[in-house]
Amino acid sequence: MGHEVAAFRYLRKFYDSEYSYQYGGYMATGKEVADHLGITSRYVRELSEKGILPKSRGRNGRDIDECRIRYLNHLRERAKGKKENDDDDETDELREEKILLLRSQRQKLDLAYKKETGELLPAEVITFVINKTAPEAAGILDTIPLKVQRRHPDITPNQMNTLQTEIAKAMNAVTKVGENIDEYMNEYQLNTKPSG
Repeated sequence: MGHEVAAFRYLRKFYDSEYSYQYGGYMATGKEVADHLGITSRYVRELSEKGILPKSRGRNGRDIDECRIRYLNHLRERAKGKKENDDDDETDELREEKILLLRSQRQKLDLAYKKETGELLPAEVITFVINKTAPEAAGILDTIPLKVQRRHPDITPNQMNTLQTEIAKAMNAVTKVGENIDEYMNEYQLNTKPSG
């Protein structure tokens, strides 16, 4: 029971600070809810099946504020001894929650350290650099067909069309990088998070 109280206090302190402002009114996927609450995606599904957390509303996901409130209420009830009738399962579940909360706290500290040491750059800096270099790269790609035609006058029109088509594809990809930076950052975070 002491672990439940400690977990609840940690969650309350953690979410009353920066997360409540960051995620207010946001519809989230099960993975995002799990990351937000510091629990596994599997546990989010279990809590949803038990009716503790709201079920996903199709593609819209779950209201992250509602999930946080219901999860905190669940922890309060468990701390008071009103929930879960199997003590052995509860102990294992609490131990898992405590480990996940500690892991979340450690990851937060690691992230802060990496930002402080310059090992991790803010997305705004990366976006700025990409938006500055992408047009330059596109300009270089744009000159390739003319240079090839000058150096190789025997190139056929079909070969030139193929070259121009492929370069146009590359230029489009380069110019879209800046537009898609948020999507790429989310993908990176999902692929580099340690499994819990």
